[in-house]
Amino acid sequence: MKLMNNIAMITQEAVGGHINYTHELLDSLARLNSEFLFELICCNDPNLTSEPMYKVSDILPRKRNRDEFRNKVAFAIDRHAYFLRREYRTLKYLEKSGCSIVHFQDVCPWLGPFLFRKLQRKGVKIAFTVHNIFPHNYFGFPKSFINQCYRGIWSIANVLFIHSENLRRDLLNIDPMLEQKTLIAPHGVWRRKSHVSRVRDHSLAPNVLLFGHLRRNKNIELAIEIAIKYPEMHLTIAGIPEDDSYKQSIQTKIDKCGLRNVSFIARYVSEKEVDDLFADADICILPYSDFSSQSGVLFMAASYGVPLVVTDCGALSSTVSTTDIGLIADLNPSSFAQSIKELWKSEVHSQKRKCLARFADQNSWNVAAESTLKGYRSA
Repeated sequence: MKLMNNIAMITQEAVGGHINYTHELLDSLARLNSEFLFELICCNDPNLTSEPMYKVSDILPRKRNRDEFRNKVAFAIDRHAYFLRREYRTLKYLEKSGCSIVHFQDVCPWLGPFLFRKLQRKGVKIAFTVHNIFPHNYFGFPKSFINQCYRGIWSIANVLFIHSENLRRDLLNIDPMLEQKTLIAPHGVWRRKSHVSRVRDHSLAPNVLLFGHLRRNKNIELAIEIAIKYPEMHLTIAGIPEDDSYKQSIQTKIDKCGLRNVSFIARYVSEKEVDDLFADADICILPYSDFSSQSGVLFMAASYGVPLVVTDCGALSSTVSTTDIGLIADLNPSSFAQSIKELWKSEVHSQKRKCLARFADQNSWNVAAESTLKGYRSA
């Protein structure tokens, strides 16, 4: 197969952080670079509202949601079949595409090594973004198995991208042999489609937002306990729950505690709704208990100028402490509630918002694109 100087970037999710990340990065890559031609390989992308500066191949199968199935067994069978269809379709398309480099945002852990090696035999170089050092659970598979799969993926890839020096150090602690091919490509601050500014009245209690995919490691229960400790604030919890049982446990806890100061939006949140949620938020909280990544929500909050309270977890605390865009709280409701109150003081809140503006200027997508181009050339 004759390879062209083309790069395909693959993101399997139709919504969420990975597809948004891919759009932002590809837009900057296409603007900055004339060396490569870019292509996005995706599934039914709803975010393409204008003509992009790169080819879009909408060839991946749709991933069906849990609520489309009567029981967990049918859902699990369909999801495993989906992974097989998706990676097979990816392989067949790429074998004919002539791309010299394929950049994956994620891949099915147990199929990834096979897919990567098949492409490399055709002369294709593999780039992979390590969004999560310790990935999410996959249908009850032991975490040790999933972690081992990803270690195989990392070792096979020609170049790895990771979002910060701290995360790079954590990755190399797992496998020092990855050092030569691991590059830092900072996560950019999201470009907002629109923004509604408003005057904040610090004599009133703050509007607090917890947003994102509601997984168990995001510690939603702690957020509810914080709302009990600080009943004057209004807490909005918004995003798709990990599964129905977790959704029900959150709703039951809110109802049992009789919390009128908590709004629970347990579903996909549209871009317009996201805009409104962050425009109304005074503070964004990330009370995560187990997290080994950089948070897309942190960068989303930064794009809206919303200061944060985070836990000492993953790259959250290192980002907040070095940039002064928020406060770090202990993993208990009293400490977290006190940090929210401290952050809501007028002079503290104003100072953090100034730091957020500086942070957004320093973390443009052009910086991420330049680092990514360096990785492509080294592959």
